Amino acid sequence: MENWLRYCLSLIFILTMISCIELSNETYRNLSNVERQKRSSDYISLSDFHMSGTEKHMKALEKSVRLDPKNEQAWMALAEPFLYRGLYEEWHERSSKVIELHPKAWQGWLGYQKLFFFRDYGGALYDLDATDTLTIDKTDFVQNKSVDYLRGLCYLGLRDYDKATEYFQLYLDKQNTATGTVEIDETAYLYLAIIANELQQYHKAIDYLAATPRDELLADHYYQQAYAYFMLGEIELATVAIRRANEAYKSDNYHRTPFYEVLYQIYQADLSDLEADIACFR
Repeated sequence: MENWLRYCLSLIFILTMISCIELSNETYRNLSNVERQKRSSDYISLSDFHMSGTEKHMKALEKSVRLDPKNEQAWMALAEPFLYRGLYEEWHERSSKVIELHPKAWQGWLGYQKLFFFRDYGGALYDLDATDTLTIDKTDFVQNKSVDYLRGLCYLGLRDYDKATEYFQLYLDKQNTATGTVEIDETAYLYLAIIANELQQYHKAIDYLAATPRDELLADHYYQQAYAYFMLGEIELATVAIRRANEAYKSDNYHRTPFYEVLYQIYQADLSDLEADIACFR
């Protein structure tokens, strides 16, 4: 009964704030730090009632950080709409606040967002290196991705293929030692194959793809395999690989996320173009 009463009172407070979001800071002048933190948290809850990036959503979050400038979640929520709209300066101005407050918790997140949303490979490397330095004798993971894997992507984006290969291999070695092949991200092998194909090391690319510890590969794997065989003049093998790539792609079994375009993401046009090139030699 007591918990229900607290819930009702909290809900009443939030609903009241919806109609009073323009309240002046004067209203909160005499609140204790604990009360400010509670109200700040309530304003984050209030923001969820509104579509992200709308005026009311942003005003609720701005009120939250005014009440408690040390509210890390509020700062990240305030930065998020700018992240999704590709507004780097506005995003960075707000998200950098959490680094000042708690670098160990957030430095890797900023690196992740710089890498995937802004393609700021140098900036992402700075943050990923920093978070690794902050946690000695421990491999950090951001969004379930190893910082070694992420640094491999950064160097790949910078076309530093030697460093990219070094970090992807480091990631694979550590994962094999820690958990075996069960929890390995198969795209590490994919990116190693992409690097090998970029360097015209086609046999090496095929070896990386063959080493991928999965029974069902992504369309991306088969695409890179088809390309390597095609460049080696192995037209029959290339034909089989591009057919498998098309089948996997049509089954939605390809590398992608709903939030951003992955590095070297393939599309149906890529498969069709390679298939047409291969067909010319059959």
